[in-house]
Amino acid sequence: MMDIAHGPWARLHLDAHAFALTSIDLPASIFAAPSVIGLLRAEHAREPFTFWSEIVHPNTRLRASVGDDRDRLLVELAAAHQAIWLLDLTPGGGVTASDGGAIVGVTDDVIAAELCVLAARQLSWIRAGFEEPGPWEHPRVQAATELRLGVDTGRDIALRASANDDVAIRLAERLARRIDAVVLIDSR
Repeated sequence: MMDIAHGPWARLHLDAHAFALTSIDLPASIFAAPSVIGLLRAEHAREPFTFWSEIVHPNTRLRASVGDDRDRLLVELAAAHQAIWLLDLTPGGGVTASDGGAIVGVTDDVIAAELCVLAARQLSWIRAGFEEPGPWEHPRVQAATELRLGVDTGRDIALRASANDDVAIRLAERLARRIDAVVLIDSR
């Protein structure tokens, strides 16, 4: 863990495939790091694309938040640096396995991470009686797919679950993927 609230800052110039931003200012410690690990908990309403908006320089954050298409600009922030995503999809905004264990995920694919967090959150909305569009229909996922930042189909996402885990099966349905198995971790 490092304190990244204050500089020094490093400027990363984006390639021609970006939607609108030409550069992003990141903390120099993040810019120079060989790997970044982001821990996301679905219950805290955090997704990979919003994660980066809290790390970049305030001026970069402002440029990304005032544009006409904020979702696309947030995706550009996520394109700036590769990360490994540790996902906690447990209660409060996520999913609990039928045996009460936690469902967790690890990926280096930002789209897969975003999809898992959105799908887990949508399952909690469905339990509350609300229906939302699938995670693939979210504007940030659409923008990230256009930029080719990760998977572009549910067939590219591998889930592991016990064959009779109803919650994991519903999560896979939100991701449009058949389940082979989901790893369940006992939360007790």
